[in-house]
Amino acid sequence: MKNLTPKFIALTFLLSWTIHIPFALKAQKIIAFNAPTFIVWLAGLVPAVVAYLLVKRDKTRLDALKNSIVKVKVPIITLLVCILLPVLCLAVAYVANPQIKLFLSPLIAVFTVVWFILAYGEEIGWRGLALPELSERFNPFVAATIVGLFWCIWHYPKGLSNYYIKDWPSALQGMGMFSVQILLANYILAWLYLKSNRSVFITSLFHGLFNVMATIYFRMAMDVYVTSTLALVAFGVIYWDRNIFFKPHSMNPLHAIPNHTSTTS
Repeated sequence: MKNLTPKFIALTFLLSWTIHIPFALKAQKIIAFNAPTFIVWLAGLVPAVVAYLLVKRDKTRLDALKNSIVKVKVPIITLLVCILLPVLCLAVAYVANPQIKLFLSPLIAVFTVVWFILAYGEEIGWRGLALPELSERFNPFVAATIVGLFWCIWHYPKGLSNYYIKDWPSALQGMGMFSVQILLANYILAWLYLKSNRSVFITSLFHGLFNVMATIYFRMAMDVYVTSTLALVAFGVIYWDRNIFFKPHSMNPLHAIPNHTSTTS
């Protein structure tokens, strides 16, 4: 069965960066142009759109992707990690530095809905399509590493469109810490996907809630205490479930695209 990941990555980068790069150049005062800011947010849906376009004519793959999206019956441990870990990261940062500025507003409810939708947009592509596709060739750890590297780089233009970044030294420092965080979070997301037997819902829940916490604390993606917390959890789940992460690809739980009856719970 042909692997769709290279085409998915190429199209996702092309379409997303076409949107993100002009906004990044504008934020860094390299060019000037007028366009609604919400367009940057809509770019977060590109991975889902690309994934659908690639599998829409393959019923087996399409059914597998659809089932992963609506798979809400998941192990309690994955649900607890999704809900508690983002909150724990914010709590650790606040305890370590009570002077940090927090955005506490009723608007957080709106951001929660928006972030969950956008998280689904990313997860459908990166975890729903790319991770299981790569697991046809590699063990889950290697597959997750490849996904994480490309997922990280894909975010760079969007990160540089952040107006909180005032100069290139601060941009490099911020993007460096962000890169470490997103790679660590990627392993946690891969673990959630593996542990839940292919649930994009559970990875989207974690992704969305983490972004909500990052809205409350806008420097969360550059906070060393948050990064340390993610590192401990990422290394912990990889070690704890090393038998899943490091199984030969022919024996791992993502090997072979399942049909719609084998993925429901």
